Amino acid sequence: MSQAPLVSLTGVSRHYDTLKALDDVTLDIRSGEWLSVMGPSGSGKSTLMNLLGALDRPTSGRIHVEGLELTAMSDAERVRFRRERVGIIFQQFHLLPYLDALENVMVAQHYHSLADADEARAALERVGLLDRAHHLPGQLSGGEQQRVCVARALVNRPRLILADEPTGNLDLENETKVLTLLRELHAEGHTLVTVTHAARVGNLADRRVELAHGRLADLTVHSEELERRYDEVLVQMWALEEDGRVPEATAWPRAASSSRPGRRSSSRRADATARAIWCGDGGWRRSCSRPRSTCPTRTSRLPRAAWSTSSIPRSRTASAASSGTHATARTAAPSLRATAAPFPSSPDVRSLDAAQALAERDGFAVLDVRDPDAFAAGHLARSGHLPLADLTARRGELPARDTAVLVIGADGVHARLAAEQLEALGYACTAWLDGDPVLSLRDHLERSPAAPLWRPSPFLVDALAHLPDPWSGQKRVLDLAAGAGRESVFLALRGYQVEAWDHDRGALERAQAMALHHGVTIETCVRDLEIRDPRLPVASHDVVMVFRFLHRPLFPRIAQAVAPGGWVVYETYLEGQERFGRPKHPRFLLHQGELPGHFPGFEIVRYEERTPDEGPMLARLLARRPNDSSGRERAP
Repeated sequence: MSQAPLVSLTGVSRHYDTLKALDDVTLDIRSGEWLSVMGPSGSGKSTLMNLLGALDRPTSGRIHVEGLELTAMSDAERVRFRRERVGIIFQQFHLLPYLDALENVMVAQHYHSLADADEARAALERVGLLDRAHHLPGQLSGGEQQRVCVARALVNRPRLILADEPTGNLDLENETKVLTLLRELHAEGHTLVTVTHAARVGNLADRRVELAHGRLADLTVHSEELERRYDEVLVQMWALEEDGRVPEATAWPRAASSSRPGRRSSSRRADATARAIWCGDGGWRRSCSRPRSTCPTRTSRLPRAAWSTSSIPRSRTASAASSGTHATARTAAPSLRATAAPFPSSPDVRSLDAAQALAERDGFAVLDVRDPDAFAAGHLARSGHLPLADLTARRGELPARDTAVLVIGADGVHARLAAEQLEALGYACTAWLDGDPVLSLRDHLERSPAAPLWRPSPFLVDALAHLPDPWSGQKRVLDLAAGAGRESVFLALRGYQVEAWDHDRGALERAQAMALHHGVTIETCVRDLEIRDPRLPVASHDVVMVFRFLHRPLFPRIAQAVAPGGWVVYETYLEGQERFGRPKHPRFLLHQGELPGHFPGFEIVRYEERTPDEGPMLARLLARRPNDSSGRERAP
């Protein structure tokens, strides 16, 4: 008789008005299994995690954990469930800032039963932080704070551990440490559910499922090569969808049916996964924006070492032979040609020799990925610089994904690895210099400063001529929903004092790091701007800017935050954008002509609505608040 699942969801939905965050999800999770839930932003991953952790209630359906029905529990019973039966690792840490690491771990013990300092120290020692036990969260790095969260989650020895983007804010070194901890917990018999964007994290799990628009589908893969290709497509597809470039279109290309131990097939794949878009001549639609002649057919590739998970053992299921745990291990399927249908090619990557690189460089953004000393010793003119190890963590400093990029490394292998990483991030056309630039480009190297490859919103660039001169004293800027911080850094480089607000602490940390790399500083503030009554300081800033974010209760607060004589720069999505991808819900989309009406009394200097056939649909506003009643500008 088969064992009952530890976690069971039956027909679970979570709706917010007309938005279906989860829609009829049915899922079983076995005791001791590691399940990875993947999907683009807004697909319902965190909603699912909140329901499993009894932090929210479903609109319909039933949830059972260890035989207990969460949907039938009272509020007090749900609190008891969270205390005693589940450990939660949050992406945003949620550590109490006035308690040190040891005390933060003991808080979980206090609500469970009795606080035990020795057990809390043992948990910190387990995650390698015993020597940091008496440091406050503000004195710890992001990776160390996340490991405190892991210690807090495991100190009460729960059977079920939920991890929401556990490595989303971490560099590669700290990501590896956290993943190793999760792998060890799983080997000890804990049931893990992780939410992630990263294929590297998903590959460690026994089973991966994908959420798309609130619907669930199993990911079925039939060989290591096919799995690698699925990972590449997922990374590119989610990047496109989050940019609002994926319409409700073509179904996912699927391999021929084949059994594989440890994986379940799903007949729901076609209508439940996010959509993949391919051009008529192969490749992503984005790659068709540039003539194919600039990106000839790529040559064979080196292994994608930079995305490998070989340094971290996979799950117990995947490493059964070495762990001795009784489980079905991954087995090598027959060759891809024998087991799968032809798989569409990904964007082009090609090699260039020195002569080709010099002849064609004007058609590329040049990215030098060597170490800082080598770059400073000499590089091609107008080269950007980003070390290979920082490509993912500092991806906000990369150019737009439809840009053709020429990569220069310490040698051909180094450059190709970087080009492959860019391809996995969704870049339409990448090339790499096959050789040592010091030898092959010796007569063309110079020692100029690195060129910035990233670009802010073109609307902000155009609006800059209207904004007050920062040297006149009017230079205080508030960037709301700042995200990657490109617009913040752009204005900071021009002398403005910028304060960036966002709910995502990790994004703000990356924005600060980006500013420092460019020799400027920005202030940041972690603030949820989507609450019912958001508050902003009054008449405090000379420029308030918002890009691709909409929360209507925020409009009057923005108007109040602008100082007399100050400016609003606003760009966000119009209704109709839902045809091209996210956002889809009406509350995130402006009606035509709506935006100017939210700033009564402001002088509308520029307003435009862009509705190109290929998207995105955008409204753009540049407005100025009148001076005070005396007719004078506010003194700085």
